[in-house]
Amino acid sequence: MRKYFNKFIGSFAVIIILAGCEATLPTMQQPELTFSNLTPLRLNVKSITVRQTYQPTYKSPYVDHLFKAPPAEIMTNWAKARFQAIGGPDRAVITIKNASVKETRLKQDKSFTGFFTKQQSKRYDMTAEVVVMIVGDGGVPKASATAKAMRTQTLREDASLNKRDQIWFAMEERLMDDLNREVEINAKRYLGPWLR
Repeated sequence: MRKYFNKFIGSFAVIIILAGCEATLPTMQQPELTFSNLTPLRLNVKSITVRQTYQPTYKSPYVDHLFKAPPAEIMTNWAKARFQAIGGPDRAVITIKNASVKETRLKQDKSFTGFFTKQQSKRYDMTAEVVVMIVGDGGVPKASATAKAMRTQTLREDASLNKRDQIWFAMEERLMDDLNREVEINAKRYLGPWLR
């Protein structure tokens, strides 16, 4: 009897291990956000500096540091690809002022009906803000253009981590499209004398 019991326990353990292996989902590879398709905004300046004043908090309710490619990193890459110095007496400073993503837990319907409904459990608010400044001799500001974009998206309670990452990536992509359009409009409006 003991022999059969041990055999049963051994088989049960193998089943549990195999079930655990099947439950582990592979992490999906995300495409990389690049901006090589954009025509650079050519500025009549001798240099362009990209700096970041936004500092991640690394704590709740902010989650931008959990992104595979945090918005601040994406914005830095965008700024370097989007603007080009072609020579001139002045210089340009591009400042990333905000690159945050805030997570808000949504109120759940605890009623009988809510129990049988897949509800939205979290909301993500993503904000990007950048300032492009033309600086003359002695650090004197001559002109500036500001752009800000925001995106909001909810997440269903049964969403996997892969699904969440897909949603985050799509948010970043749309946010950067919005920011890019806003920068182009405001650069033409406020930095016209330096655009070539």
